[in-house]
Amino acid sequence: MRLLRNLVLSALALLTTVSHAQNVMTTITAESINGGNSPTSGTLCLTPVDQYNNAIQVTKHGGGFYMKGRPFCGTITDGALVTTLQVPDSATDSSPGHSYQISVFDSTTQTVDTFFVPGIAGPTWSLDDYIPSVSVSTVSAFTFTTGSGTHPLSCSGSALDIRVNNGVSSIANCYGGVFVDSLAGNAGPAGPPATFRGTWSNSVSYAIGDAVASNGSSYVSLTASNTGNTPASDVTDWALLARAGADSVATSTNLQSLIGAYKQGGPNLLDPTKVSANTLLHADGATETANGYSTSGYIPVTPGSQFTMAIGDSCDTNGGYGLAFYDVNLVPQGVGSGFPFTSPKTITVPSTATIAFARVAWDPGCGSNNTSWTQQEIVSGATLPSSYSSFAVYPASTVDVAIATEATRAQAAEAGIIAPAVLQQIMSAQQPAVVNLFDKAKVASGLLNTAAACCSPTYFAGNITADSTQYVSAFIPVTPGKSYIIAKGDSANNPNFGATWYTLNQTALTIVQSSDGFPFADGHVLTAPAGAYWLRFTGDNSTIASQMLIAGTTLPSSYVPFVQTAHTLTSADIAPLVAAQTSMASPVAGCRLGVIGDSISSIFAQAWQTEVLKRTGCTLVYQDARPARQYADAFECYGAQTPTGTVALYDAASALTYGNYASQECANYNTVATYPQTDLTLAQNLANVDVMVVYLGTNDVGGVGTGLQPIGTITDAPSAGTQYGNEMWFYNTLHAANPAMRIIAVTNFADASGTANAAASLATAGVTVAVANSFSDPVVDMTKVGGVNALTIGSLTQDNTHPNTLGFVHIVGAAIAHAIADWW
Repeated sequence: MRLLRNLVLSALALLTTVSHAQNVMTTITAESINGGNSPTSGTLCLTPVDQYNNAIQVTKHGGGFYMKGRPFCGTITDGALVTTLQVPDSATDSSPGHSYQISVFDSTTQTVDTFFVPGIAGPTWSLDDYIPSVSVSTVSAFTFTTGSGTHPLSCSGSALDIRVNNGVSSIANCYGGVFVDSLAGNAGPAGPPATFRGTWSNSVSYAIGDAVASNGSSYVSLTASNTGNTPASDVTDWALLARAGADSVATSTNLQSLIGAYKQGGPNLLDPTKVSANTLLHADGATETANGYSTSGYIPVTPGSQFTMAIGDSCDTNGGYGLAFYDVNLVPQGVGSGFPFTSPKTITVPSTATIAFARVAWDPGCGSNNTSWTQQEIVSGATLPSSYSSFAVYPASTVDVAIATEATRAQAAEAGIIAPAVLQQIMSAQQPAVVNLFDKAKVASGLLNTAAACCSPTYFAGNITADSTQYVSAFIPVTPGKSYIIAKGDSANNPNFGATWYTLNQTALTIVQSSDGFPFADGHVLTAPAGAYWLRFTGDNSTIASQMLIAGTTLPSSYVPFVQTAHTLTSADIAPLVAAQTSMASPVAGCRLGVIGDSISSIFAQAWQTEVLKRTGCTLVYQDARPARQYADAFECYGAQTPTGTVALYDAASALTYGNYASQECANYNTVATYPQTDLTLAQNLANVDVMVVYLGTNDVGGVGTGLQPIGTITDAPSAGTQYGNEMWFYNTLHAANPAMRIIAVTNFADASGTANAAASLATAGVTVAVANSFSDPVVDMTKVGGVNALTIGSLTQDNTHPNTLGFVHIVGAAIAHAIADWW
């Protein structure tokens, strides 16, 4: 009967996915915050904290981590929570059992209520049952007490308690009725009572004891009639209450967006696909629905710089609308000076160091702006180009130093996101002694879906279906490729239930293995697939007491209780984790790579390409390369044997044009990637390429060195038969086929062998650099970074031309991978 019920449940999986999903997020509800004495309007925020009220990071639903101190907020109206507010379930995330600091900000009275609440878990959680019935303001009226010895155990209202012992002070804040240590330092004088006045304004007069917030820190006024004095720099009129925390490190997603915007912005920084129609932008970064208005996407800017928009808005005069600035995490950074906007309108970005993006709004129907908003143009600087340019034309090959630095910081931060305790737990599964990895004290009720549950495993792998007769194990640490044996099986003949594997961040894998589904015999063996670091499995409740999961394929002779013993980590243990984290932290992981090249790219077993893919996480989707290729015949497989030919459809059977290779076909070399494909145009074959690496020029050196091919000038036509003419034709054709594709040019090595080609190699590379610069394409100049000179040519190349293994891995592969990470 259970088998029949399970089959029915599987057939209805599409209807039950939501109700049976794991409780990874908890929905907060509230109808009468503060017991009926609730704020009329305001904001409710929950921040994950530990038992000492220190902010912590917790796991995201679907993988990754929320940054430490990240609040989850919703809107309050008439004491009720009117927006959907979800927080990580404290029972299932990376810090089980943690608490939340709850803050309620009343926008009418400018007061803040703060509470410290543990145990927020499950599908829903009602705030009404936990917040005190009487509103307690923790900011509007601070009370200071002093003394010696230890802090009192309890407190009420909003209080700071200062204790001095042997010249050292300890300060505690009142949170939820108890004092919590804040900081330690040298003793100072007791401060005055404080009244919170919100964010500091240079136009407001502050009295003694008024407290304000400014740039993340809080200050208290020391003088009366305190107007226009900046808290951070005026120590006579202001005293620091709490200093701002360290700058947050931007996530790689936002950094990729920022760098991507620089990469794709071109002269026109406005992406029409990101424009929000019928949307009006507030100067504080918020938006509202407003018919007729358009609001741009996030436009990258540099503090202190200028940008100009072609279409303004002189019909609106309210400076509180039309312009806003944001940091790298898209958090609003102060108020911009908005409408009216002239046409064109040049805007100066404030010098605030944290600003990284701007958004603007305008009314296309204002006055003479009766053209479509698709003709809007936003450019860096104070001057518009002579004619309209569309988005996706590349800018100059520069990346702001601050962005590169921030990217490095983000990568370093993400490389350390797995906590040491979690690493130790993962590696405990590799200890040599026989260890039972099954913890019967942490099982959950239900049936666990495998990746084979349905035709759409993404929606089903890892889901738990209600069943009171079955259990689901906790997350058990495993090692990819290693086998594990289950002591007690389950005879149910339904492959939709059984075992599921998970990534480092406990995201279910959708890899279908026949051994993962029922039936399980006693002694059933499971093997962890690539990328699996956690396992969960399901079984009958009757087997919980005697169940074991043992690493290997052999069970012990008798029952072994669950235990996690210490294991000293070795380099062999850590290597796969470092590799996995490096892949996770790569800002270009997932990019689709193309290659056009000669023998260096075609006959050495993908030597440099393999290194690039390993370092970047990119995927090779296009490769058109063959020995002895030059720029002039780079599109021969598309029917253009010379720059004067027509680039038509790709033909894998097309005969090659060069000397010894004339008897061969394009298909002899172009089989390592999905594209190019026969009977497709160049544009069709390049449609899926994000980054194209062009590695040519080595074979052009011979013609230049013998005088058979003159250098020419950059204005030469394709028919001129010069190096400049050939390369200008090539890069122009490539850009026209896919304007959104990033092209990275790689020059030939410097010929340091002492031959007549030494000067020609430098001249040829110089043409590639000049032509690429004319298209604003980045260049890897191997004559500058290739490392080849008279002393090293024997150790880095195998024949004074082609790199050896050392050259491929540590010179060519490393340099190209670095360029991709910088420019895509």
